[in-house]
Amino acid sequence: MKRNFVAIAILLICLPLLAKAQSSDAKSEETLVRQTVESYINKTTQNVLHPDAKIISVDGSGKGFSEFKINKPIKPQKGVITVESQQKISAIDVTIDGASVKVETEFTSDSNVVPRKHIQYISLLKLNGEWKIVSILMPPLKFTELVSK
Repeated sequence: MKRNFVAIAILLICLPLLAKAQSSDAKSEETLVRQTVESYINKTTQNVLHPDAKIISVDGSGKGFSEFKINKPIKPQKGVITVESQQKISAIDVTIDGASVKVETEFTSDSNVVPRKHIQYISLLKLNGEWKIVSILMPPLKFTELVSK
């Protein structure tokens, strides 16, 4: 009985220390996930994309979805209205080897037509000790006309 009491007492004393260690590990993983996504949205490196990474979006009919591989950032096309964007990470959820990140984009333009706020959901997996983006869920971007200039 005395041994059980001692074992329980030691366990109760050690539990807060174990929780603190797990909490700091979770924080460091969240920091690594944040850095990975920021590298992608700021176009500072492509090493954050898994070779088979895909963008998943609503197809042209609006009734299904389409997906395509991404291996580099999309470059602006000639003759298209230039739109500036501010992107920010608004939520991060990390598990042991998986993460989901919500990225909000706010657009500005000198044009009469500007896109609204846009949200993407970026999925990551920890592969060989590194966080890699494996998919980006991208709802369609809708445009709204400005009534007054």
